[in-house]
Amino acid sequence: MGNELQLRTDADIPIVIEKIDRLLAVADTIPELNKVAAFAKAMQALGEKAKIGLHAKNTLTERYIDIRARRGEMLKRLKDEGKLLAGRRKDAAVTGSDSTIFLDDLGLGGMDSSRDQMLAELPVEKRRELCELCTSDAKKQKNLQCLRVLPKSRGIGKRCK
Repeated sequence: MGNELQLRTDADIPIVIEKIDRLLAVADTIPELNKVAAFAKAMQALGEKAKIGLHAKNTLTERYIDIRARRGEMLKRLKDEGKLLAGRRKDAAVTGSDSTIFLDDLGLGGMDSSRDQMLAELPVEKRRELCELCTSDAKKQKNLQCLRVLPKSRGIGKRCK
């Protein structure tokens, strides 16, 4: 899944989005979604270097948030089925059965898991609003700091519910 695609101008965005959509369509495990998310994040970084326009940034951010929401849906399903335990395997008093999965087994931390599950609960329109919030400020967009408002009592997390 390497970054063989080049993102030099806004004209390259449809090709990049098509690849992300294709990868997302076949990703059916959390580790696969992690790879798609890493690819989308790498494309965002390339876009930042290429100084792509706001619409192109919004499009890439929408895809990244969609990936995180899908991962949140999978995490919630695993949690509801009792297959996912919070915390890290090495800190667990009980290791659980062979089918028990810990967040660190999936390459995730508790904060990412929580945010992903919150994104999964948001309606698509509210996720788009979050994308606009993310890309309206270049500094916030760079680190997707806008996702940090989700678990707080104020901000978009509250507005979206």
